[in-house]
Amino acid sequence: MLLTRVITAAVLLAVLTLSIYIGPFAFASVMAIAFGATLYEWLRIGGLGPRPALLVAASFRSTGRVRLTA
Repeated sequence: MLLTRVITAAVLLAVLTLSIYIGPFAFASVMAIAFGATLYEWLRIGGLGPRPALLVAASFRSTGRVRLTA
């Protein structure tokens, strides 16, 4: 279990470092994917369910903000 977490942390650190080295657009892309995944997990854990959570996370990823009102 610990080995899996250490490997995951090393891979994520390598991706983050590489994206910073490539430039601001690559870094922003990596951060948008990370924020979208975090938002999806948070909404799914909060009881919204996987399908609505996926729609909200996709909306955030495409627009940069969450619209929860009609």
